Amino acid sequence: MKYGRMPSGVDSLVSRYIHYSSNALVALSPTDRSVHEEALFDQEIKTDSASYLVYNIGHDLEDKDAARLVSDNWIYVDTLKRKVFDYTPDEKLVEWTY
Repeated sequence: MKYGRMPSGVDSLVSRYIHYSSNALVALSPTDRSVHEEALFDQEIKTDSASYLVYNIGHDLEDKDAARLVSDNWIYVDTLKRKVFDYTPDEKLVEWTY
């Protein structure tokens, strides 16, 4: 798993999410060695009550033409409360618990 450079403590939250996620696409990574999940930093979002680091969770897919990252999920990491949130298809943040 490649995470790039992350602030202290965020790497363990993202790693925990990848290892214990109930998202079927993300959950393949720990059990299928051919799937290598990555967390790519997208942006930082600051609100009045939170500061989120947004990560694209995905895996590499190669074919005869090229390699590309396939997105499996987006997560928001609240750096103040040290919580992870799933970004749902209906554009809501749902706190992730394991």
